[in-house]
Amino acid sequence: MSFHLPQLFLSQISPSYKDGPLEKVAVEYLNLRDMRQLDLPMGGPQYRMLERFLKNVQITTKTAKRTRIIRALCPNAGLFEFTTRDGVTQTVSVRLWRNSNLSNL
Repeated sequence: MSFHLPQLFLSQISPSYKDGPLEKVAVEYLNLRDMRQLDLPMGGPQYRMLERFLKNVQITTKTAKRTRIIRALCPNAGLFEFTTRDGVTQTVSVRLWRNSNLSNL
């Protein structure tokens, strides 16, 4: 996933944009050592800080080439359920697993 993320400098005169994986930008922004530390407790200070930083940021996925706007963070997003166009309810993790062709192995 690639995206353009506004990041204000100390002078706050002009924004800059950062490309790269969302996880990497989040780790850098929070000054963490690795992605495992992104397992933040909902409502905690770092969680709220990251949510404010990412709110209304446009991201573009490489696979679907679609631009989306981050509205909020979702803890345990893999367990989030949604209904497909076919009327089937499934979780994000199941959808990603099926779309990655791992289900064919």
